[in-house]
Amino acid sequence: MNTFTNAKDIKANSIIADIAMDFLPEVEIPGQRNVLERYKNSGFSYLNIALGGDLTSVDTAIHYIARQRQQIGKQSDQYIMVKTVDDILRAKQENKLALGFWFQGATPLAKDLNLIETYYLLGIRQILLAYNTRNEIGDGILEKNDAGLSTFGYKVIEEMNRVGMLIDLSHAGIKTSLDVIEASHDPVIFSHSNAQGVNPHPRNLTDEQIKAVSRKNGVIGINGMGLILGEDKPTVKKFVSHIDYISNLLGSIDNIALGLDLVYFQEMLPLFFEKSGINYPSGYLGSMDGIQPEQIDEIIETLLSQNYSKENIIKILGNNFLRVASIVWK
Repeated sequence: MNTFTNAKDIKANSIIADIAMDFLPEVEIPGQRNVLERYKNSGFSYLNIALGGDLTSVDTAIHYIARQRQQIGKQSDQYIMVKTVDDILRAKQENKLALGFWFQGATPLAKDLNLIETYYLLGIRQILLAYNTRNEIGDGILEKNDAGLSTFGYKVIEEMNRVGMLIDLSHAGIKTSLDVIEASHDPVIFSHSNAQGVNPHPRNLTDEQIKAVSRKNGVIGINGMGLILGEDKPTVKKFVSHIDYISNLLGSIDNIALGLDLVYFQEMLPLFFEKSGINYPSGYLGSMDGIQPEQIDEIIETLLSQNYSKENIIKILGNNFLRVASIVWK
């Protein structure tokens, strides 16, 4: 018999993880680090912050990683830099926030396979392969002709598997993502993607993609952004509807995680979109408002009200992701 009775009890017994948030050098703003404190105060144990993206050069990425490592190290009473899953578990025990590093785009690789291991040693544990448009690895979701994974891309997958790097397929084209899922020996993830069956936005996943990542034992991080959810003013009810769709499609909750994709830098968006060019064409953009970390209690209560078991809620909040990270990270 389950002893948990409400959101507070579930939070106390859960690792709550958000596996997708930008913390890019291109959008640094005053008070940026306040968002980390918000996650910690909301009961999260793990936050995955992107220290590079599709606009980030190797030089910028290295310097930015170094600066973030130094700043986090000076706040060791609050934060833990993640190397392994044990660091996330320790953060929970010590009431700290574990911070993971990732790249939301492959530009920082600069077509150099050797950099994958180097970045891993610097703390990068996840790389998103193709951001909306075509690169040397494969195609993004906005390409009219998705040619799939390139010859170089297969080598990237092999090297990421070897070093223990999570492969992230959000923003990747359908054929490219399916090629990667088949090629990878390890589970893969869509860190911040929802279901086209609920909202047919190109950023969302087809049933085929959802089933494929499930067969690979990976996870899909449910995105909290209005654009991806399918409503201008995002609600937890709509957020949970994507969980409902995916769990009903798969007959299981084991492949669902949280990837809120929180845009805390709204004032920077016009400049960011201008720099990003073809990554954000007309008709692609919409509401960038999103589910906030402070709404985690509401998410839990809504799942409870819809008869999700306590055990399954704990899986969604973080345990499903921990399972995948335990398999992949060396």
